[in-house]
Amino acid sequence: MTCGAEAKPEAKFCIDCGAPFNPDARYNLPDAAASSEKALASSREQTDPADVHAERRQVTVLFSDLVGSTAISGLLDPEDYRELIAQYRILVTDIVARYDGSVANFVGDGVVVYFGYPAAHESSAYAAALAGLDIVDAAPGIGRLFKDYDLQTEVRVGLHTGFVVIGQTGSGIHEEKRSLFGDTPNIAARIQAHAKAGQTLASASTRRLIGSQLVFKSLGLQALNGVREPIELFQAHRPTTASAFIESHTLHPKTPTIGRHAEIALVATRWNDAIEGDGQVMVISGEAGIGKSRIVFAMDQELAEGTTSRLALFGSVIHKNSAFYSVRLAFEALLGLADSDSIEFKREKLLVYLADLKLDPVLVGEPILELLGVPDATGMVRPPSFPEREKTKIIKALLQLCAAMSERKPLLMLIDDVHWIDPSTLEFLSRWIEAMPLRRCLMLITARPEFESPWKNLAHVSALELNRLGRRESIKLIESIVGRPMPEPLMQQIVSRTDGVPLFIEELTKMIVEAGFLEGTADFREDLLHSIPESLQASLLARLDRMSEVKEVAQVAAAIGRTFQRPLLARVQGGSDALVQAALTKLIDADLVVPVGDHGDEPTYRFRHALVQEAAYQSMLRVSQVKWHGKIAEVLERDFPDTAEREPELLAHHFTLARNHLKAETYWFTAARVAMSRSASVEAIEHLRQALANLAHSPATAERDRRELDLQIAVAVPLASVHGYAQEKVRTAYARARDLCGQYGETEKLFMVVYGQFRSALIGGEYASALEHAELLVSLLDGPDNPVLTAASLRSLGSVLIYLGRPHDAMIHLERGLKIELTMEDRRHSLGFDVVDLPVALHAYSAIGHWLAGSSHAARTAIEKALVLAHETDHPFSISFSSAFASWVYQFLGDEAALKKCSADLIALSESNTFHFWLGWGRIMNGWARREELGDTTLDVIEQGLAEWHGTASGVGSSYFAYLHADAALYLNQFDKARELIGAAQSFERTSGEAFWRPELIRLNGEIANRSGDLDSAQQFWQQAHDIAAETGMRFPQLRAAVSIARAADGPSGRTHAVELLGKVLSELEEDSQAATDAKALLRALEQQGSGPE
Repeated sequence: MTCGAEAKPEAKFCIDCGAPFNPDARYNLPDAAASSEKALASSREQTDPADVHAERRQVTVLFSDLVGSTAISGLLDPEDYRELIAQYRILVTDIVARYDGSVANFVGDGVVVYFGYPAAHESSAYAAALAGLDIVDAAPGIGRLFKDYDLQTEVRVGLHTGFVVIGQTGSGIHEEKRSLFGDTPNIAARIQAHAKAGQTLASASTRRLIGSQLVFKSLGLQALNGVREPIELFQAHRPTTASAFIESHTLHPKTPTIGRHAEIALVATRWNDAIEGDGQVMVISGEAGIGKSRIVFAMDQELAEGTTSRLALFGSVIHKNSAFYSVRLAFEALLGLADSDSIEFKREKLLVYLADLKLDPVLVGEPILELLGVPDATGMVRPPSFPEREKTKIIKALLQLCAAMSERKPLLMLIDDVHWIDPSTLEFLSRWIEAMPLRRCLMLITARPEFESPWKNLAHVSALELNRLGRRESIKLIESIVGRPMPEPLMQQIVSRTDGVPLFIEELTKMIVEAGFLEGTADFREDLLHSIPESLQASLLARLDRMSEVKEVAQVAAAIGRTFQRPLLARVQGGSDALVQAALTKLIDADLVVPVGDHGDEPTYRFRHALVQEAAYQSMLRVSQVKWHGKIAEVLERDFPDTAEREPELLAHHFTLARNHLKAETYWFTAARVAMSRSASVEAIEHLRQALANLAHSPATAERDRRELDLQIAVAVPLASVHGYAQEKVRTAYARARDLCGQYGETEKLFMVVYGQFRSALIGGEYASALEHAELLVSLLDGPDNPVLTAASLRSLGSVLIYLGRPHDAMIHLERGLKIELTMEDRRHSLGFDVVDLPVALHAYSAIGHWLAGSSHAARTAIEKALVLAHETDHPFSISFSSAFASWVYQFLGDEAALKKCSADLIALSESNTFHFWLGWGRIMNGWARREELGDTTLDVIEQGLAEWHGTASGVGSSYFAYLHADAALYLNQFDKARELIGAAQSFERTSGEAFWRPELIRLNGEIANRSGDLDSAQQFWQQAHDIAAETGMRFPQLRAAVSIARAADGPSGRTHAVELLGKVLSELEEDSQAATDAKALLRALEQQGSGPE
């Protein structure tokens, strides 16, 4: 074979292509390739396929340079020098071909070689180093070819490993193949320039990949020209190692669980406990690939018979903010449902299953149908409910369903990758875990180390942290894969490289088998003993490189997600169903992908490990990732409308990664609305943050600002429900929205923003600002009547006036608000800008106003109405609000039994719904109510609650909470502590303007003075409290102060004064409450004593 160029008869090689004319006139190299022409052809065949595309991958670059070439050129005739350079290039090409390297180009007397492209090998760095050492060893032979000259031909080699973009660029006559972009070649060249003649130097990255296969001597940190930071260099030396041939064997398709007998036995013990009614939870944690799922699989296989119920859930990184995503899939699988099934069929399947479990088809069936996205019995889609309603009902139904399943048969629950489980599912799991101690259920949970288990302190929850396998177990696992013992040198390489990680052991061993080493289809060479992949990513790429048609399919599937279906994959990838199925079959045979059940008429596939999916995905260029995500999103939107409607966050995810920010923002906003409709506030926040991030890519226009305004208003609501209105992140959202309103806001949107700022100021205890915002809200409603906004403005003004100690003014606005008839749609609309149902809030604040104004019966009626309304809406935040205010009102009324109950309910509700805002409130009230029971620990409980309350940046009601704190201290005879607390509360009053509890704080100061033996000071405090309450129209605080004065009255003048005070305030009360009745009895006793002698 010739290139066609003319040559002299005596020439040893072609001056154009470098091919030798006389194979015998070669330099003397051990084990050299038989023909450099074949070597060059082989190199071209590896790198010239028409379908080579640019991709991102890790390569090792070898840069070889002929030392002293300038001096040599001065000794030789130019024609001989050209021949020497050609022989040098042949030498390098020949050796590189032996190690599956690819010559990129020749640069004068230098040669650039890639290892790891176009075919990846985990041993690429090691092969590059061996090639470099061979080139160094063989270089002197070039000089010996020129017997007429005394030549010393030496080379130096530099090696560096890094990520590059590599592939084809240009087109037509400008087409370039195997172009490489990145700093890896430049660094390799700089390392080569730093080497001395005969040295092979490697960077630290290359040395790490090679590990102990070669001997390295560190040269320390070296500053290289053009490289920003010094890098550590290592000189490579060839070790002395034994080698052996590899026997053939067929890979067993399934591998047993090795080295986990103790762990499986422990799980079996927990199962035995569970079937006896002692429910157990085991959290199995460890690094990726350590074998967590293998233990779960082993237990699942052992119990795979009809005497066990089974429920399997898995976390998904795409759906980690999609409420109940894994639960829905689990129950669709449990019931054998498919998207193509009719509504009637789905309903019937569920009802039959529920009937078998003797569960209510309405209380349990309807929420599960809602979870599954099935319309009601009439075929009509249900109208939207209050945001939290569906979530609460679904969780209750799931709990009943799991309980029934465990009663019928022992229940095995498998929760894989809990670190990617969505918050709503996590909440369900937490509720079920709390209920499990008396259930016949074992829950196995797998988690990565970064997952913080919220259940670790529960007695029936145990943790199992998996360690890596030891050498013996690793060898057993290897032998189980190949079916027989392997040669010791090869076995030791696998064991040392994989470091006991089962997944790595499996993948690396399988690669050896697939390469044909054990089957005898690959020629044995000593260097191949070390061609063991060191990472799963490289192993995957090496296997995919051998199946080019599968590689793209795997990459597209990886872009879809860890779980995918053939129809979507085929339409996105653009191939026929048959070709895609053939590719999937190959991936299944390679054990990279596994079928995980049927979804409709099509099976669902899943990457066997998340790392496999990640490796396939990351091998693509960013531009390719963008392209495929765009196609996925377009296909989902066009061909799978049900998925788009059911999982808008899935399309949002793909449009985001496709950089179609406009559509991404739209779908994230839709996903947030869906999340809020299911009371999934945490997920809604994340969806809205994603929407804002995508919107930020849009050009600055009026339309973008209007969209941002909607998003800022929307995100503030779930932020407030989770963290509290006074938190900085809530204020920031409203501040930005207010700025936008100044330019583009409509009246209604401006109202929503100002209302949010009012709530932030009110909850923060900033009453001057809150009053200003409330008055602005009223002024904004000069236009057409809007019942929702009008009621909200009256609620805002009435509530701030309550805290300012103006109950009569407050009641004017609150009663006007209560007279407004709000439809259910109106109330639902109000939850778009507030977190509490409007009628609930109006009744709750009215209850406080009634009590302050002297009507305890009206106060009780109003707060009980608020509780009823809240529970009717089944809106957890509104229920929490009503319970919180009920705890205040019951404390005012002295109904400690009711106070204990509603404060305990508030704590439970706050914990189950992650309402940090209400948790501290509940602890304060419950701690005070249980002061007799708690004794000396009362103050600790109250202080914990105060810390939690103030931790949400809340200040509203602080004077009242301090009063309870001080009252508990007085109960414990800690007078100094009580005075200190009242002093702090009064300081807060002065700075904030909070005044509704001012008379009571002063009165309590009098009680402390009286208990301390200072009656004169006590009388002064009580009189001051009475006068302030009388002046502001706070009748019950006035009555309490008068009673304190009367009880301590001494002598005719004191009794006369007490009689006057009691008589006046009692005459102003409109009802006979228990407090009034007791005061009247005290009045009669004082009157009977008369004005006798002092």
